[in-house]
Amino acid sequence: MKEWTGLPKPFSIAVNVSPQVLADREFVTRLKLLKAALAEWGFGLTIELTEDSLVQSDDSSLASIERVRKLGIELAIDDFGKGYSSLSYLKQIPATEIKIDKRFIGTIAIDEKDQQIVKTVIALAHALGMRVVAEGVDSVEGLAVVSDLGCEMAQGFFIGRPMRGDLVPEWLDHYLATATNPCVPVAKLWGA
Repeated sequence: MKEWTGLPKPFSIAVNVSPQVLADREFVTRLKLLKAALAEWGFGLTIELTEDSLVQSDDSSLASIERVRKLGIELAIDDFGKGYSSLSYLKQIPATEIKIDKRFIGTIAIDEKDQQIVKTVIALAHALGMRVVAEGVDSVEGLAVVSDLGCEMAQGFFIGRPMRGDLVPEWLDHYLATATNPCVPVAKLWGA
């Protein structure tokens, strides 16, 4: 955190959470402590749950998700479109973000069907008040297409490869200095 204090704000950290962790009785208590520690340094927190884990959620998991949202922690649906995309859980889960699976993004610059699917998911997410992240953006052409479709954020090897946390400030300085349009969409770090 100390190394990241100079990063532009708002800056948020995303953490993938498994269904087993979500079911742990101590999870929400630990999450509350993590949120408080991050807030002291000026960072936000997003919890990422895979689409598959949400489809399998029971009442206990749904209650934990509700407690997470009541803490003011953002919730992302990860890998959307990878599994059995059930629209019913979109109504039940108080998510703030949908992350479109890389299977639809990898060939989006040349595949019109992928473009239409992504365009539809973006429209649905926006209608439900959610941000959209394109996963697996690996080319400038792919970044241009998802940006043109209205996707707010992107992640992928074109933007940045997984890196140690202490390398993030240097990478971000370089990215902001060399990106053609670094603010649209805002880069979301993958694996940092």
